[in-house]
Amino acid sequence: MKSTRPRPHAQQSSAQRGMVLVIVMIVVAMVSLAGFSFAELMFTENKAVHLQGDELQAELLAASGVELVKSFVEQPVASREQVGGWLDNPAMFRGVQLSGENRTEPSGHFDVIAPQSRFDPTLGVRFGLENESARLNLAILPRWESKSPGAARRALQQLPGMTSQVADALLDWIDADNQPREQGAEADYYAEQDPPYTPRNGPPESLEELLLVKGVSRELLFGVASTDRGQEAGNAASRSGGRSAFTAGNSGFGPPWSTLLTLSSGERNRSAVGTPRINVNDSNLPRLYQRLCETLEEPWARFVVVYRQYGPQASGHPSKADKSTGSDEGAKHDSSAKLDLTAPAKFTLASLLDLIDVHVRVPASGGRQAVELASPFVAVEGLSDKLPKLMDLATVTNAPVLRGKVNVNLAPAAVLRAVPGIDAALAERIVAARATQGEQDATSRRHATWLLTERLVDVRTMKALLPYVTAGGDVFRAEIYGLLPRSGPVAHVEVVIDGAIVPPRQVYWKDLRPLGRGFPAELLGADSDKNRQASAGR
Repeated sequence: MKSTRPRPHAQQSSAQRGMVLVIVMIVVAMVSLAGFSFAELMFTENKAVHLQGDELQAELLAASGVELVKSFVEQPVASREQVGGWLDNPAMFRGVQLSGENRTEPSGHFDVIAPQSRFDPTLGVRFGLENESARLNLAILPRWESKSPGAARRALQQLPGMTSQVADALLDWIDADNQPREQGAEADYYAEQDPPYTPRNGPPESLEELLLVKGVSRELLFGVASTDRGQEAGNAASRSGGRSAFTAGNSGFGPPWSTLLTLSSGERNRSAVGTPRINVNDSNLPRLYQRLCETLEEPWARFVVVYRQYGPQASGHPSKADKSTGSDEGAKHDSSAKLDLTAPAKFTLASLLDLIDVHVRVPASGGRQAVELASPFVAVEGLSDKLPKLMDLATVTNAPVLRGKVNVNLAPAAVLRAVPGIDAALAERIVAARATQGEQDATSRRHATWLLTERLVDVRTMKALLPYVTAGGDVFRAEIYGLLPRSGPVAHVEVVIDGAIVPPRQVYWKDLRPLGRGFPAELLGADSDKNRQASAGR
């Protein structure tokens, strides 16, 4: 009879098979877990790639907005006005859509915006640009100082919260020398900082650089005392409907300096339609006369030429002939007398306003009696139509770009007071006059000389102000949003475009996403994408 007792080697084989099964199950589990981990990793990577792609697309949408701004500011003033202007133009700057590859649905849109007021964020947003000529240009202050010592320091002291010590330190940072001002700071001071650094001794590359200047705080410059600017901006944006990091006050001082200062402002020395202005100081008088006759009225051209040849008499009234000599006795006041273009130019005009209320005596020669010509630009009440045309079409310099002038139509009172020759009372009168401007005043106020024609200043004061003021400007600031048609990343940048040169150039760029989302989507052109998609669905 055979025994049923398992043999030792059979028991061992069964145990081995069980162990193998366990190992296989463990391996399968590990492979499964590895597969799941790999799948999750691939899903995450895929999501990250798509997110990165969306971010890149949003950035490209914002870049398209920059190119639109460049194209817009390159146009002459009259052309900008014909398409709605730069100040608030939703048709041009709101919800600008770009087509995708299949061109059947939008790939996204961009918005070009600016606060209604840098000084009151609760006013909301407008779809347009900001004119940098409404700000005080730090780069131009050394030139003001060279013309009038002390002018630069007085200008800076108009900023809210500014002290004489900080003003001197700012000017020391900007000027080219290493000699500290009375209360300023130069290389010796900055060499003792930790870490040490050297002053720029030139115009800063950005307003943020001013934080390196002795005495300049973040609170004064940006209006935000906390270092958590993103949280500050996000909270204020949700309250006011707009980004506040650059619009908050300086703890009672007033608007932050970043809203009042710029490093790039200027305008093209061209007419409203984009033609070069005629330089009345051209030494070639026949050419000057011809060009003036083609553009202005012939009596204006005649008077400019004889002014250049013989210079002005006393302003206000015609001068009397010198009867003691007899040579010019009985001089005629004849605007139609023959013009001698062979006589050389001996005088230049420092300002086009030199032509107002003056007379020119053309001496007797070749048997012709002396002639006295009266200026066609007589008295303030007769200039409202003539002076804007003259200022638009003529100039006293060949410079293609005029830098650093302050726009009297836009600058806040603090910046107006910074202009040499504008005191607090005049600044208040200018701001009050701007509040009464109607649509009919737009053309008449295209040049700063409206201060003269509307009798806010006299001729003498206007002459002194002209080197410092303007009513134009071709350098613009804007915030640009790039948004996708679906929810996702939003690109938000701030740029400054210098349109005073051709082609326009981007001179400043800043990513504003660290400051928070900014203006909510409902204030932007987000609904444009929805409408476009609804139309495509039909």
